[in-house]
Amino acid sequence: MRSISFHSLIIAGMAGLLATIASGVQLEPICLETIGLRSVVQANPQLDGSTVTVGLVELCQQGDCAAGGYAFMPNFEHVGLSQVRLRGLYYYDNPDRPVCYSQHASSIAGLLFGNDTAAQASALGDFAYRGIVPNASLELYEANWFLYRRVMGGLDKPVAADVLSCSWGTVSDDPLTLFWQRGVDAFVERHGCVVVAGAGNGGEGSEIRKPSWGSNVISVGTANGLGEFPDRLRYVGGPLGDESCFGPTDDARCKPDIIAVGLTVGPRPDSTKDYYSSPGPVGYSSFATAQVAGVAGLLIDAARQYQFEGADDVRVVKALLLNGADKLLGWHRGYMTPDDDADWPLDFRQGAGLLDATNSFNQLIAGRYDPIQPAEQGWDLNTVALAADDPNWIRVYPLAGTYSANTTLQATIVWLQHYQQGGVFTPAPHARLSLELWSLDKQGRLSEQLDYCASPRDTVGHIYWQSDRSCRLALVVRGLSGPVKQYETFGLAYALNQKNWIGDQLPADINRDGIVNVDDILQWTWEWDKWHGTGPYYNEYPFWLPEDVNCDGTIDTQDFALISTQWLQRSPWYAEP
Repeated sequence: MRSISFHSLIIAGMAGLLATIASGVQLEPICLETIGLRSVVQANPQLDGSTVTVGLVELCQQGDCAAGGYAFMPNFEHVGLSQVRLRGLYYYDNPDRPVCYSQHASSIAGLLFGNDTAAQASALGDFAYRGIVPNASLELYEANWFLYRRVMGGLDKPVAADVLSCSWGTVSDDPLTLFWQRGVDAFVERHGCVVVAGAGNGGEGSEIRKPSWGSNVISVGTANGLGEFPDRLRYVGGPLGDESCFGPTDDARCKPDIIAVGLTVGPRPDSTKDYYSSPGPVGYSSFATAQVAGVAGLLIDAARQYQFEGADDVRVVKALLLNGADKLLGWHRGYMTPDDDADWPLDFRQGAGLLDATNSFNQLIAGRYDPIQPAEQGWDLNTVALAADDPNWIRVYPLAGTYSANTTLQATIVWLQHYQQGGVFTPAPHARLSLELWSLDKQGRLSEQLDYCASPRDTVGHIYWQSDRSCRLALVVRGLSGPVKQYETFGLAYALNQKNWIGDQLPADINRDGIVNVDDILQWTWEWDKWHGTGPYYNEYPFWLPEDVNCDGTIDTQDFALISTQWLQRSPWYAEP
């Protein structure tokens, strides 16, 4: 691997991109605008993944090459991927099944490593193509080789990857699948590697896919692109159940953890310069997964370049990703009920919300929590005891200043599900932590508990709170239960008054066609007739319905009144038929 100085990276690696930005040429993939990635890179051009290794685990795609071909590789002959720093390539060598390029792998590699300042495509014209971490090193694994040789075998072999992107999954629950699922989950703890996997693409089988099912794996669902190509890659609405898999898991944990736009533009596998673009408005968790994995790599790169010790820990990275996420329309912890259930940390469709690289990066560079001079946002890596008779069974984080009414606070803690040693991947006893928000009295003592999250099942705690008063605030992390005399390590991220985007969907645009009109009234009337007089719909249906325009759990005349106030309003992407 060649050594490149920090200064030369800025000059050589970014000169073309900055010139392109200045010239006004379109940047692709445009979905990276939606997740706040471009603004981070423009302000911090040294962040290109140069200190990071990203692992790509790919399934064989039989339809992408001649009969008998073994398609799992990105097209490294394409100009947009020709500069990828390939650190390792791992697969079963079979002369009867020659390796060939895959559209799936090429598109995902483009999101991560793409770099082509003079790109062209018939649907887009001239544009600059740049992935999230174009100077990161790549370790490429065929999925079966990875499971059998890295997860279930080779337990003592070190893994170079800081992040693994797994855009595939299964709902199978046979003993072998469950075994490697636990193995992938244990892999996170054993190697200190962030593993990101796709939740699945919905349809009739909405069950969360393995390996994203795992407690330690970051499970990624799909936000919806709105509008017509190419604008649908810019505008975003919340996920629909038939287009993205959702939780809870069969053991009652919240999944997915986060969502991103499942649409992209990527290198074609059969060309050295042409580009593929997503064919329709429905996105795929494969592409959403690569975006989350890429931003995870970018955060690790930033933590190392800014020399934030501990910020590249898997728990801190996951906490930063989740805590930076934007809540889209209908976000609610757990099931749709009047109360924000403290037993559930996340929304069953959105997770923590839509990936926002800007928010997560800002929380990272705000620095590690300083009890002497606490900031309004930041992070920490700490431990807490799991026994109440231990003086360290709570950690208290007083926050800076006095906060007025309508202050928004978002806080997240992440810890790991542990596995017993010996290669059988037997889960160790589950540690339970509580994340709490308190007001402080004039002496700085804990006064009133304002909110809390204490899931008995998850390894995530998440608070999204808006104040109705002026007060001083403190976060508390408390150890509730677990193995006797054990300490649990957790990552914390928090932010007050962060900019939280809510997407481009008009609440009253029920059918998501870009305009509030009679079609929305007809759809609302159908659901109103179904639920009217039955009481709150959440008694029978657990999730938010688009016809519930004000998201209060009922479909009633208040929703109709809101439709009236938005009558004939248009989304930015709406085009006359």
